[in-house]
Amino acid sequence: MPKHGTFNLHASLLPAYRGAAPINWAIINGENTSGVTTFFLKHEIDTGNIAFQEKVTISNEDNAGSLHDKLMLVGSKLVLKTLEALNNNTLTLKAQEDYTQDAPAIPKAPKIFRNDCQIDWFLPANEVYNKIRGLSPFPGAWTSIQVKEGDKCMDLKIYKSAITKEKVKNNASAILKIDEKRIFVSTGDYWLELIELQLQGKKRMNSIELLNGFALEQFKIQ
Repeated sequence: MPKHGTFNLHASLLPAYRGAAPINWAIINGENTSGVTTFFLKHEIDTGNIAFQEKVTISNEDNAGSLHDKLMLVGSKLVLKTLEALNNNTLTLKAQEDYTQDAPAIPKAPKIFRNDCQIDWFLPANEVYNKIRGLSPFPGAWTSIQVKEGDKCMDLKIYKSAITKEKVKNNASAILKIDEKRIFVSTGDYWLELIELQLQGKKRMNSIELLNGFALEQFKIQ
């Protein structure tokens, strides 16, 4: 068996989404395809020669957790395929530079920090929706809320949302509204329904549970 070195499994179709958080960034950026790659390690992170790749479809309902599980199943088979090719001396490696010729800018997947998770409600609803599902269940997209003037702001994490068909008429500021135990927030174009949330210091819950315990209509989105 030839000695190629140490190989790794990466949760993207390299060279796209090199970095620490490929699953999160693929969904945040609205991709409809991801995948897994087995590749051999080099000094520069995620740049080694590629053994095999397998594509995986990202549905509009996937979040980081569900995509992780899809990639985990496909990735385990790809690792076995790579080991078998190594054992049979049939492995042909391909340099990542061969994948970048005449390609557009390659998206990256840097580590995600707290500020990356804050929601900008002035963005289009689809971008906010993608950010929420791309950070769910971890680390969680968040926004600041305030019960009343002068009170300390609190974090509200949002794990699941849905884009409505209702256009926002005035988006001079982010507006929260309650309608029959359902929670909506304005975005840059359409209203977004907040379905699963977690108030700072509380457990994760759906909108009905949250509204049964808290007078959320008093809150202001910051």
